Amino acid sequence: MRSSLLKLEKLNGGEMIMRRSLLLALILAVFLSAPFSLHAQQRRVVRKAILDYRDELKLSDKQVEEIKAYLFDLGKKVRELRGKLVLVNREVRALLREGAKRRGSLDLDKVKKKIREAFEIRAEMAIAEIETAEKINGVLTPKQFEKWKEIRSKERIKK
Repeated sequence: MRSSLLKLEKLNGGEMIMRRSLLLALILAVFLSAPFSLHAQQRRVVRKAILDYRDELKLSDKQVEEIKAYLFDLGKKVRELRGKLVLVNREVRALLREGAKRRGSLDLDKVKKKIREAFEIRAEMAIAEIETAEKINGVLTPKQFEKWKEIRSKERIKK
């Protein structure tokens, strides 16, 4: 530990800033490239699984087609938003790389703006998933909806 501190003390200011910038870039890259949340992934799996319970829920062919259409639209929107998210994350990494080249050259305001943009895209994805779930719930009869809640409850207990 002490030798690490001595090494840090020996580094000149430029090297310290460079190392900090690279560490920040690495942390942000990992953070920004992380999948949504485990909760969002579980919601997505549960919603898609509704078609696996077609017989148990006694879904009509019309209901199945409506649900498939909603899921198709969601998939299309999520793919579009993921594409935007990838581009924004690349822009953040490029800004961080550029800022790591020279002391004081990091445009922190641009970095902040891009990070907020990335989170806005993630929020749009989460909202789209919730809206789709509500649309699917609206397709179900009250009896099917109660059965679907019961199924989801059992599935959550298993996990």
